[in-house]
Amino acid sequence: MGIVGHNIVKGLVIGTEVVALIALSIAGYAYLDTATMTDDDKCRQRKEEELASYPTYSGKITEIRTTGIVFLIQSETEGNEFESDEYGYYTVESDIFGVDSMNNARIKIDDNWFRISSDTYPYNESIFEYTLSVGDDITVAYEPSADPNEDNYVMGIYPYIGTSNLPLTLAEYFLILPLPGILIVIATMIIFKAVELARNKRKLKATCGYIVSFIMIALALSWGIYSYFACIPYLQQERIKTQPIHVHAPIIYLYPEEATEVNVLLDLNGEITTSYPVYPTDGWTVTASPDGTLTDANGRDYDYLYWQGDLNMNSDFSQGFCVKGEDSAEFLETALGELGLNDSESNMFIMYWLPYLQANEYNVISFQTENYEDVSGLKIYPEPDNVIRVNMAFYGSDVSVEIEPQDLSSMNDVSRDGFTVVEWGGEPITEP
Repeated sequence: MGIVGHNIVKGLVIGTEVVALIALSIAGYAYLDTATMTDDDKCRQRKEEELASYPTYSGKITEIRTTGIVFLIQSETEGNEFESDEYGYYTVESDIFGVDSMNNARIKIDDNWFRISSDTYPYNESIFEYTLSVGDDITVAYEPSADPNEDNYVMGIYPYIGTSNLPLTLAEYFLILPLPGILIVIATMIIFKAVELARNKRKLKATCGYIVSFIMIALALSWGIYSYFACIPYLQQERIKTQPIHVHAPIIYLYPEEATEVNVLLDLNGEITTSYPVYPTDGWTVTASPDGTLTDANGRDYDYLYWQGDLNMNSDFSQGFCVKGEDSAEFLETALGELGLNDSESNMFIMYWLPYLQANEYNVISFQTENYEDVSGLKIYPEPDNVIRVNMAFYGSDVSVEIEPQDLSSMNDVSRDGFTVVEWGGEPITEP
């Protein structure tokens, strides 16, 4: 074979190798994306496939209406007007509207009304949270109503679906897949050069070339395989970290020894999605009475301060409890007493969480006070004498789960002498 033919063969081999390695890198990246998906990612993917079977409608939200008694506005409401029509719906002219499982809402896209409820995607099992605002461009998947006078039922909102991006930097991706491929291409070029040297009777150099190229190929394959599979658990953890946990109903009680003006400031690794009364940028400022009544500057009274939010929180289930759904109330009565809540606070906690817990055959429960405090700072002035914070994470299970019991007795200082602050909340999560 002449020089020209040899160069053509060399070019074809190396070109084919480059194309194959590029294809392998793309396929490997796609596999990593699938292999490291979290439960929430898989949930979104399943919902995306489900929504593909429904008709869709796209447009700009021109109006949002709430139904029922409770409705939540996530930003300043002062000065907004809510016009009730004959059906009791409210027109929200601006701001962000939050819907939870207690509510329904309707959105008007162009001239068409669509109903949103707790069955509408996005969802996370027992968590139903939506944030939509007037002016949003969205696409809804809907089930057409048989009655032309009825509103179409929304099955999903397209901007919320799709898996999360694989948390790899460009440098990390280059080290895992392309770099070993580049080494293999270089090794192939060395082999061709060694063949040429062997033809020219330069056997020593040719032998050295073969040895170097095979070492490079072995190193490239070893490094590629090791780094590829070693990064899977790392990526799984990174994806979990990038999906904030939605913390439900942190409720804050203030019990000073005498009527006192108190400022409560939240320092969160995350963001507030709902608050009542509305959370100002400089925190809540209220006058707190010894019986726990809170009065704002306008003279309105509250029993507690309330917020919900998305926190970048890691839950720890190395210790906890596995409780039958039907035994949830009895378990919480005992556990909350150990954690420092009084009967009134425990009753509120149990009434809030009991529907969630009783819906499961079993619940794996772990109180996350330390992990919660790492991402949810509470700054109060004047400084209280005692702070009792209770945060419960849990997930449902069809079977009993073995777990090391958690010691609750030392988790909180349960003294209530002096100015005492109490906070409770929690989060349903997907199984770790």
